[in-house]
Amino acid sequence: MSAEGQHTRINVKDTGAKVANAGKTFIDDFKKFLERGSLVDLAVGIVMGAAFTSVVNSLVNDLITPIIGLATGASFENNFLVIRCSDRSKYCTTGGSGSYTTVALANADGAVTWNYGRFIQTVIQFLIVGLVVFLLVKTYTRYILRPKAEPVATRKCEECLEAINIDAKKCKFCGSSQ
Repeated sequence: MSAEGQHTRINVKDTGAKVANAGKTFIDDFKKFLERGSLVDLAVGIVMGAAFTSVVNSLVNDLITPIIGLATGASFENNFLVIRCSDRSKYCTTGGSGSYTTVALANADGAVTWNYGRFIQTVIQFLIVGLVVFLLVKTYTRYILRPKAEPVATRKCEECLEAINIDAKKCKFCGSSQ
C-alpha cells in the first residue's frame, strides 16, 4: 500500500475516556473555586461598589454640579460647544452653544457637540470614588491588617520587683544593676 492509502487507527474508547476525565477535572476545579470564601467576598464587593457608585453619582449630579452650575449660569452637564452644524439646521452656529439650551436639543438638530461639562462632571465623580476607595483601603490596612505587637519578654527587678525587659542591664525604675 502506498503512503496515501494508509489509514491511522484512532482508539475511540481511549479518546472518549480522556475527554470525560478532562471534563471531570474541570468540573472539580470549578466546584473548588466556587467553594472558596473569596468568591462570595468578591460578589458582595461588586454589589456594594455598584450601590456606592449610584450614591456618588447622585452626590455629584444633585448636590455638587448644581452649585458649580450657579457659577456658570447653566446646568453643568449642559456646558458644551457646537463643533459642526447639521446641513439641515437653521439655528446652529459653531463655536458656542448657539441657540441650543441643552446638549439633547443640539443633538436632536443634528449638531456635533463637544460636551466638556459632562466630562468635568465625570472627572469629579471619579475623584470622589477614588478618594473614598483610598480612605477605605487606608483604614482597612491600618486597623485590620495592622501587625500585632509581640509581647516583650520581661522579668522582675531584683531590688524593686518591677517588670523590666529581660535583656535590661539596669532597672529603669530604681536604677539598680541587674
